[in-house]
Amino acid sequence: MAKDKNEAHLVGYITNIEVKKAGEKDFVKFSVGINESYIDKDKNEHKKTTWHNASSFNTEVISELKTLDSKAQNFGIVRGNLEHSSYEKDGTTIYTTAINVKDFEVADKDFASKNNSQTIELKGILTSDVEIKTTKKKEMENQIKDINSLETRYKIKDLTHEDLKLLKEENITCYVASLKNGKKDPNELDQYLYTDYEDFNNSMLHVENFIEDPNSHYKEEVFNIDKHINLNSSKEKTINSREFATFTIATDEFHYKDKTTGEWNTKSQFHDITVFDKATVESLKGGKKGQSIELKGNISVSEFEKEDGSAKGKQSQIVVRTKDSVKLLEKPIAKEKTLQKEQQEVEMDR
Repeated sequence: MAKDKNEAHLVGYITNIEVKKAGEKDFVKFSVGINESYIDKDKNEHKKTTWHNASSFNTEVISELKTLDSKAQNFGIVRGNLEHSSYEKDGTTIYTTAINVKDFEVADKDFASKNNSQTIELKGILTSDVEIKTTKKKEMENQIKDINSLETRYKIKDLTHEDLKLLKEENITCYVASLKNGKKDPNELDQYLYTDYEDFNNSMLHVENFIEDPNSHYKEEVFNIDKHINLNSSKEKTINSREFATFTIATDEFHYKDKTTGEWNTKSQFHDITVFDKATVESLKGGKKGQSIELKGNISVSEFEKEDGSAKGKQSQIVVRTKDSVKLLEKPIAKEKTLQKEQQEVEMDR
């Protein structure tokens, strides 16, 4: 039987290096920083650096990291496996996720900048059936409850089809102005709809905030509700639900013999997976507990704390967004049939 896989590969910033002792053995702890970016629904790019905890008992890794300035921003290539663990502190369960580093190479800034990335490759067993969930873009709540709640100014992007429809039915004359939204970029504007001419006119008198768009109808000062109702209506009809898959994979790291009982035990890691790629989600439907699966994805880490304070820490999951990154085998693998052989191999190695 092919062995399970749990391999992490990161290229990024290396900092917070600490060499400590666990009993008589040295080990090293450090942080790996990975730059990440995404485009939001308004096509704005957001950038952030995600920091991953890493540690190693490997003497070669420790020696390599000792050559670096522990507080400086260094660069490196990290290879190892993902480990999830927990411990108790003052009545609270603390959850952690870290990279158990097996190999480390110092990298120069140019290489790290061009190849800054992180991937995780797993091969293991589904611990439950694949669950298909559905998320739906949240439709905006009506800003105008009724004609009696009418205000004098609204952000146009916050108005729904029903809001505009009510304004049209009540024959409310509206006006529009584009105002600076207060951000550093002077080209970023917010469009406001006014239901009161005096309020609209006052906004135009604030020259530092008012931007006249030559392509608009500011000279007419009237907002074309009919046009925007049609646009808004068609946009709302395109709001679709989105399916994604969630499941947990168990990867067996190694088998060991309990010195007290003489029984063989398995050290396993459990990884939470979320898949977003449409074609991949479709292929995972019907995935059953016990099936073997292999995938490539990215580590997503977020802080969490339960309301009752009973648990907190870093919650991690593997996120798969690209096609052809998941392979689900047709039949479950009966590991118990090969466990005895693997145990014999371990005894021979010893």
